[in-house]
Amino acid sequence: MTLQTQFLTLMLMIGSGLIVGFFFDGYRVLKGRLDFPAWIVFFFDIIYGTFSGIFIFLLLVWINYGQLRFTIYLFFLLGLWFYYLILSSLLIKFWLILYELIYQVIIIFFHLLHVLVIKPIIYIYKFSIWILTTAETVIKGFLQLLKSILWPVGRFFFSPVKLQTNKIKSRLKKKEGFLSRLTNLFKR
Repeated sequence: MTLQTQFLTLMLMIGSGLIVGFFFDGYRVLKGRLDFPAWIVFFFDIIYGTFSGIFIFLLLVWINYGQLRFTIYLFFLLGLWFYYLILSSLLIKFWLILYELIYQVIIIFFHLLHVLVIKPIIYIYKFSIWILTTAETVIKGFLQLLKSILWPVGRFFFSPVKLQTNKIKSRLKKKEGFLSRLTNLFKR
């Protein structure tokens, strides 16, 4: 490994320590704000550690074909230590502000969704129910009026028909009674 590659590798390890610390603070702040159960935190910690290791490994493969030396670990830890010593408190405030901004954007989005989509659907539903019940009331009233006007006229015209139908029904009942007596006779 040339001197230039070694120097670039050490600078990248310091930078990767800063990046890993930066995202770890973001993860810690998010974990504290969302208050996850311990078993979920365990899996997220494993996932974060895995992705950090993959990031550092890919960085090493890209810069020096994956050669590992003690100084590489040392400079990674130096970058991480430098981050926590100087930048961590400042960038935790950044993460807090960023998460609060994201939270407010989500709240505004759902409020707009409620006002622009859900409320109009509710109002359209209520208005259509009001129109249907009003139409039903008007139609029932009109039919009652029509019935009160036409009933005396219809009773005059249909009373002979009703009389004839009643006579036919009574004859059928008598025949039905005769037939049922006849069948009962043969059942014995």
